[in-house]
Amino acid sequence: MSGRRAVKVANRRPLLWIAAGGILLAVGLFAGRKQIVRFINGSKLNELHPVAREKITAFLNKVQQLGYTVRITSGYRTQQRQAELQKTNKYAVSAGTSPHVYGLAIDANFSKNGRTLHSESSLAEWEASGIPTLARNLGLRWGGDFAARDTVHFDYGWGPAVARAKLQAAKARFGDKKWFTADLRTIV
Repeated sequence: MSGRRAVKVANRRPLLWIAAGGILLAVGLFAGRKQIVRFINGSKLNELHPVAREKITAFLNKVQQLGYTVRITSGYRTQQRQAELQKTNKYAVSAGTSPHVYGLAIDANFSKNGRTLHSESSLAEWEASGIPTLARNLGLRWGGDFAARDTVHFDYGWGPAVARAKLQAAKARFGDKKWFTADLRTIV
């Protein structure tokens, strides 16, 4: 993938996507701030439901203000992809219960000063970073708080049952092809 294209993320100013060395970087100015925002694999944000994308983008922006580089490793997943992951990944839950299949979650690694927080990092390392607290304060759920710890996971904060109910209601109201554009905060 090469070249540049402008896209909108979370109803903010357009971002410029730059493909460099096989890595897609999102570069842009957010809401009049003079801070440059870069998310490695930032295009995965476009796969999220708009409600989740707005909150998760705000979270990632604040993480960057702490000096971290953000690498999004996963976002929306099809049910088929989630089922495949469940077979090989001890953290993956079933397709029907994963917020990823509803476009409500990301998995991400965070790097600062040559150190990277990833799935093998300890809970203490994660907590010391301040990232989990930041996520909680913004209303996101952190996978490190789950019984089956998944420290790289952050989601919109609805449990799977609520997400399923809202999305089923949206599909019933708007049809299969337009449900993704519905504002789920107003449904059910």
